[in-house]
Amino acid sequence: MTMVGDGSGAAGAGDADTADSADSADSALAALGAELDASIADLESARQRVLELQELRSRGLGWREIVPQENRPLIVESVTRALDGLGAVGGRFRREEAVALHGEGETIAGIGRLFGVSRQRVSAYLQEHAQVEAGRAAGQAGAEDVAGAEDVAGAGDVAGAGDAASPSTSAERTPSEHVPSSSEHPSSGHPSAEHTPTGAGPPV
Repeated sequence: MTMVGDGSGAAGAGDADTADSADSADSALAALGAELDASIADLESARQRVLELQELRSRGLGWREIVPQENRPLIVESVTRALDGLGAVGGRFRREEAVALHGEGETIAGIGRLFGVSRQRVSAYLQEHAQVEAGRAAGQAGAEDVAGAEDVAGAGDVAGAGDAASPSTSAERTPSEHVPSSSEHPSSGHPSAEHTPTGAGPPV
């Protein structure tokens, strides 16, 4: 008889995927917050440096006098670093947010409308997420394979050391001499001492 499942297993897997997507989005959001804090600090430092340069220029100093005295990072370096960091982390958050929305049942077209991007762009977000997860899984599997190979190699080394410490003595053993039993002696033609010849009567 064919048993029809109630679909609870598939539903459970779907719930797990949705939870994982939400966790990834939460993690990306936290990373974005941290990057914003770092970027704000960089930009505040750059803003302070702008005020200092304006003050020096108001005193009549030329750029050839000012720029060689600047400390690193320069204004443009601070701004570039902040923008690059925010672009990378912000892109990750947008991707994970799209995946989380899709996992909760939102359509690709709906996500595109929410983000103000095309359906193709949303599909690219989902594909990028799948590629990242596949690469992560492959990396974990490779690490486990390496660890397993090391364990096997270590066990082999231990076994080899044990064999070296306790060499087999089978080659040194001398076979014990076999002493045949009385039943194995070939007949010599002489009766044994306990054998009474056939036909001999009792003494008269």
